[in-house]
Amino acid sequence: MVLVYKIDRFFRDVRQLLETLEQLAQSGVGFVSATEPFETTTPVGRFLLTNLASVAELERSMISERCEGGKMKAAQAGKWMGGKPPYGFRVDPASKQLVIYEEAEVVRMVHRWLVEERLSVYQIQQRLNTLKVPTQFDAAGKPKRQNRVGWWVSGQVYRLLTKSVYQGYYTWRGIRIPCPRIVPEDLWEAGRRQLEKNRANARRRTRRIYLLKGLIRCSLCGRLYVGKTLRGGYTYYSCASSSRREAPEKCGSRTLKARGIEPLIWETVVNFLQNPDLIVRQFEEQQGEAMADTLRQEVEYVEAGLARLREQEKRLYDGFVGASLTWITLRRPRRKSTQNG
Repeated sequence: MVLVYKIDRFFRDVRQLLETLEQLAQSGVGFVSATEPFETTTPVGRFLLTNLASVAELERSMISERCEGGKMKAAQAGKWMGGKPPYGFRVDPASKQLVIYEEAEVVRMVHRWLVEERLSVYQIQQRLNTLKVPTQFDAAGKPKRQNRVGWWVSGQVYRLLTKSVYQGYYTWRGIRIPCPRIVPEDLWEAGRRQLEKNRANARRRTRRIYLLKGLIRCSLCGRLYVGKTLRGGYTYYSCASSSRREAPEKCGSRTLKARGIEPLIWETVVNFLQNPDLIVRQFEEQQGEAMADTLRQEVEYVEAGLARLREQEKRLYDGFVGASLTWITLRRPRRKSTQNG
């Protein structure tokens, strides 16, 4: 026999209740509530039991709806929605909102290291551990397996550099909740760009350094070329679309042999470095071409304006010949067009 205090302590779903009672009956097990008199073996008892389960299910749905409504209202008011606050913040006991804590200076310092010294996430982690900067775990006074201050890992540092809460907002169930900003806008944007550069220049445990990695762009789809090495040692560059599984996205561009293009590019670079005059001459040629393009655009603009004026004059003349305009109405636009010319 299964004994419960109340039916809603055991079930809050009618379908689940009926299925469970049927399984208990097939196994020869009875079901009794200590505070609610009903018999599951009689039709009236099963009717009362079903009604009690329906009331319990309704009560659960209403409680859940009220809780969700309260949470949504609290989120719209800017309150912290539970959990451990991010590093650099504390929750104000009165307003239940995030406020800046003294750890915020560590967050700004980490961003300055990234932008000004161009350190990687791993290098920032090592420096924090060397300086024994307390983590959020240390500030809470919780013991660790290794009894030392400054036990930072790369994931913690990366969150300091990327979480939107340091930019002045965070999201909860699609709701954007504002909070005090720790990292200034210019420092934040510079950090985003530096992270992209670090990601592009990371070696990622490659067995070979690809000299032209990230420098060749596909002329068909615009993606960058990536370096690859086969088992036999054959190294080549191919469009990034060739490594994707979706066949429709492959642009069909040709591969480039590394032993053919790398020496050629390197020889050109060495030639430029040994002959600085070539760099100056090429720069002057590019400047001259840019100036010529500007003048060419201005000439095209003037010619287009003259063409429009000629077209207006022709339409006016055709209207006069067709007797749709008088000589007086014709002379006024012609005088304006002459002044514009």
